[in-house]
Amino acid sequence: MACALGLTLAPGAAAAQEDDLFAEPSAGGGNAAPAAPRKEPHKGVSRILELLDWRAPSATVLAHVKGQVEARYDKRLDGVRDALTIDRILREKKAELAAVDKALVSFRGQRTGFEASIIAEEFVPSQGESVLRIDDDKAQRYYFFADDSLYKIVVAYNTSVSRQVPFVEFVKQVSAKYGRPVDQTWTTPAGGSRTLKSALWNDEITRLTVEDRSSFFGTFVMKFVAKGDGEAKEARHAEVQKNKPSVAASGFADSMMGDIMVEGGGADENVVDQVTGTQHDIDLQTGRPNDERLNYQSADEGDGASASAKGGKKGKKGGKGGKAAKRDAQRADPVADSPPANNIDDIIY
Repeated sequence: MACALGLTLAPGAAAAQEDDLFAEPSAGGGNAAPAAPRKEPHKGVSRILELLDWRAPSATVLAHVKGQVEARYDKRLDGVRDALTIDRILREKKAELAAVDKALVSFRGQRTGFEASIIAEEFVPSQGESVLRIDDDKAQRYYFFADDSLYKIVVAYNTSVSRQVPFVEFVKQVSAKYGRPVDQTWTTPAGGSRTLKSALWNDEITRLTVEDRSSFFGTFVMKFVAKGDGEAKEARHAEVQKNKPSVAASGFADSMMGDIMVEGGGADENVVDQVTGTQHDIDLQTGRPNDERLNYQSADEGDGASASAKGGKKGKKGGKGGKAAKRDAQRADPVADSPPANNIDDIIY
């Protein structure tokens, strides 16, 4: 076969050229770069990020959250054939996506409602910070940004969870998911018994602190912070908080409550929610959760007390006495020494 330029091609080459005329073109042309490897979700403590990375801008996080909303509604719509049901679900989806678009708040010194909330100490006004709050069935997620760069995620669980799961049991459940904590903080209030207040986990890029904030807010908090920049930001927050006047001393809480009472026409069950910026199931007469006992089995109670009693009997036979057994019980780690008593599904992050 001769080509237009007068050159003669070998029969095999000519056939190959003809075959190429009918071949499917490659997606990116003959010199297309290989496709980038699919990104995998983070593991360990950093799994809270899923496909996100620390320092992601708020627009990226918003797109990620909206993608989660889309996927959830797609799942609800799967297999639905009724037109009215489909219409209702689509309207709910539209409303939720619109709410997400409005959920980003910048702290420029104006009143936002978060100044007297569970996250009041998690930000500093007029320092380029902002937060995106997303509500789930059992918790609220707060994505924190500094100069539009993600550095912290706070998860505050609803009181329905904190009532059902004592804090020690809650920490055991977190341990079942992330392994044994690297550190724990205990406190002994005046006239009280030794009580677990927080626990710490780490991986290569994230620090996780789980805190008992039930004494006022009736909730447990999981705080995920980016190592490096995020930890430095947290240290600066701590310095600011040392010199910050309390909400009560500043009169902010009184004025905020006054505004709510005027707007609402009196006290109602929404006042606590409006003041704290989150949903609570609170006994309004006392301002505390209806279940007063939220600090659960401490190292001095339960198994420890039982060990002490057994130790007292042993003392008569030359074994450790009651006081020595009690000291051993206090040194024991109740988080590691027994499995969680409640369903792991309570921990959703």
